[in-house]
Amino acid sequence: MSQGTLYVNTLPRGILPKALVKALNLDITVADADTSEEFAKYFPLKKVPAFVGPNGAKLTEVIAITYYRMYTAAFFSVL
Repeated sequence: MSQGTLYVNTLPRGILPKALVKALNLDITVADADTSEEFAKYFPLKKVPAFVGPNGAKLTEVIAITYYRMYTAAFFSVL
């Protein structure tokens, strides 16, 4: 089961969350915010990067997404 969807584009603010997904080998779908219809539906202000968790949690700030993903990755690795 996927741990959520990360919406990014080519702007520098999307580099850190996308790199975190790759470095921690997280099961997160990375989608292009410019071409995704779901992105516009979930985030009408179209702020990038954006994250939708499996429980419906929505985050739009780089630091919030990074902290959330690192915390949950650390939590699940301990179990």
